[in-house]
Amino acid sequence: MFRKKSKIVISFVLCFAILITANHFAYGEDSKEKQKKIIDMQRQNDDLQYKADSAEKELDKLNKKLDKMGESLIETAEKLKLKKKEIKKNKRKLNRAQQQEQQQYADMKLRIQYMYENGDMQMIDLIFNSSSINDMLSKAEYISDISTYDRKMFQKLSDTRKKIEVIGARLNADKKKLVALKNKQKKSIAKMKTLSEKKEAEIKLYKDQIAQNHVDEDALMKELRDLIRKEQEERKANGEEDVMTTPHAWPLPGHTYLSSNWGDRAGRKSPHKGIDIPAPIGTPIVASGAGTVIWAYNSSSAGMFVGISHGGGVVTEYMHMMAFVVAPGDKVSAGQTIGYVGLTGQTTGPHLHFGVKMNGVNVNPHIYVG
Repeated sequence: MFRKKSKIVISFVLCFAILITANHFAYGEDSKEKQKKIIDMQRQNDDLQYKADSAEKELDKLNKKLDKMGESLIETAEKLKLKKKEIKKNKRKLNRAQQQEQQQYADMKLRIQYMYENGDMQMIDLIFNSSSINDMLSKAEYISDISTYDRKMFQKLSDTRKKIEVIGARLNADKKKLVALKNKQKKSIAKMKTLSEKKEAEIKLYKDQIAQNHVDEDALMKELRDLIRKEQEERKANGEEDVMTTPHAWPLPGHTYLSSNWGDRAGRKSPHKGIDIPAPIGTPIVASGAGTVIWAYNSSSAGMFVGISHGGGVVTEYMHMMAFVVAPGDKVSAGQTIGYVGLTGQTTGPHLHFGVKMNGVNVNPHIYVG
């Protein structure tokens, strides 16, 4: 990241140094000062855009974490919901078990009470009403079996109730843990949302500053163009040669809408190094200024591609033509047709990519054309 950022800063510093050095003889002090401000703004915007891009990447990571945390919270809430259902169901079981245990206990007490209160009569009845000794023993064993059954049944119901209580305690402990987890997750999400909101505010601050810089840059560029024209007129009035021969004609007469401006980053890995002017295929393209054609060839990326040198280190570039009607070495005048809008090279629609270089460095075309 540091290396990439350093390259951006160095490129703009070199651009400024080249512009000031190469055109010291051509630009007045006011022009040079305004151009310095424009380049400083472009450098600042690149730095701000770099920070905005980095912040957006961080925001994307935060939002992805938020999404995962939200999913975890939903999962925890669902588990808690199911756990509450289990607890409710277990409570119903416990109530039934307690009722059965109490009923069994009540029945057993009644039988014991009856046997206690009528114990002598039972024994007399066993002796005198038994048909035989075997019959008497069988009846006595029956009474004993009833008592044993009562004890076993009561113990079984009591054990069942205790097991249900243990399960209930475990379910309540699980519920307590899930509630604690849910609260913790909510707090974490709240903190993450705060970080996300701060990052969004940071990005907005960068973008607002970039937008304001563009407004200020446009105003400065208008002032710079007016100053350059004024300086050119003064040189002509004084009979001086205009060695800079700054391009000034719009390269695509009648078509001023821009589909992509200088510095645009939408869908690009780096800022746009020119301006894109859409127009129907076959629309005439003109030389922006008088000069010499230094190349005219077909490029795999730029398509039919023409470059014109205007002196003073200024070169204009015209890409994606359907065809060009000039050749290297041709002298052209401002406004002369050099080719036609096409769809060649890497492009998604018919347009002219117009670029300006100063001593090999891409600069904002709006400095030279409207």
